[in-house]
Amino acid sequence: MRRIFRLLTIVSIVFALIIVNIHCYSVMGKVPSIKTPPASYEVVSLIFTLSGGEIIEIKARVRNNGGFGGCYNSTLLVDGNEVATKTITVAPGNIETLCFNCSISKNEGHIVELDKFIVSIDQLTAITLTDYEVFTIGGDLISSNVWPPQRITNLLPLDIKGNTYNTATTTQNYTWLFAGVKWVWELNIPESLYNYYKELKRPSTNDFSVYVTHPGDDVYIDSLASELGRVARQNGYNMSETIQFIAAFVQGLPYTSDIETTGHNDYPRYPVETLADFGGDCEDTAVLLAALLDSMEYKVVIVAYPGHRGIGVLGDQNTYGIYWDHDGEQYFYLETSIGGWKIGEIPEHLANVPTVLYTID
Repeated sequence: MRRIFRLLTIVSIVFALIIVNIHCYSVMGKVPSIKTPPASYEVVSLIFTLSGGEIIEIKARVRNNGGFGGCYNSTLLVDGNEVATKTITVAPGNIETLCFNCSISKNEGHIVELDKFIVSIDQLTAITLTDYEVFTIGGDLISSNVWPPQRITNLLPLDIKGNTYNTATTTQNYTWLFAGVKWVWELNIPESLYNYYKELKRPSTNDFSVYVTHPGDDVYIDSLASELGRVARQNGYNMSETIQFIAAFVQGLPYTSDIETTGHNDYPRYPVETLADFGGDCEDTAVLLAALLDSMEYKVVIVAYPGHRGIGVLGDQNTYGIYWDHDGEQYFYLETSIGGWKIGEIPEHLANVPTVLYTID
């Protein structure tokens, strides 16, 4: 009887643990997988050498953005006619240089085409000071987000007059870089909504998805997501670009520690608090980004490391990088607390750390 009783007790405990953790997916003891993209080539810059009134050399800087090495074929066209085709081997993440020798006179209306570049030689050489000059078009920067912004774009303010919030608001101005553009957004945050969450007791749980799914801020978060989605559609962003655009907004918030801003060692914020406080730590930005993407009906999970939080986003056949298998789907890591991180990229010190995924119910 004692053996039977012990067996029943063990079975009951195991069953209870399964029920308690049924909403989260644990991969404790298992590191994530990596999905490597195929070779993908891009001519990032052209270098023209002018001598004696002629372009005598064109160099093409070719970058492999993929995860495998391979050969890239590049064809130089002048006035629509093929002049030469050359091949170069480029390792993943590297940049190599192709060199085309040529003789193209300036001031004769010639047009040079190579990959994405279409260059008028007359415009290129319009201002020449010597008989020998070198002109560079494009750049070799790995990330377009660190280029000087080409323009400044303002997002529309939110109309909160028609909701049930009090009229008193806190105003914050947010700026971030994405796709060579400096984005600017002025938001009015209802003080009543902020104070409600400020006074709300923090749940005693490691599952921070409860901060994402609390219904009190649904109307406001939906309005934020709607405007971000409108801008993404207006610019023709695909799924990955839209997620990255919204992530750049959240990543642009200042990182602040709980002890310095709240006096508590650990103080998870609800999304409205992070916006009104103009920043937060890793779990705060993870919750905010998860809330925005969940509002837009993207499938996301909270990724819990010991002492750190990020999110996972459901990828497609064109998504690459670090991911976890969850319910037969691949969720790719996205860092939220530091700018510049892209879908599938992960800080090196987290690469082999076991983690737990919490679904957004």
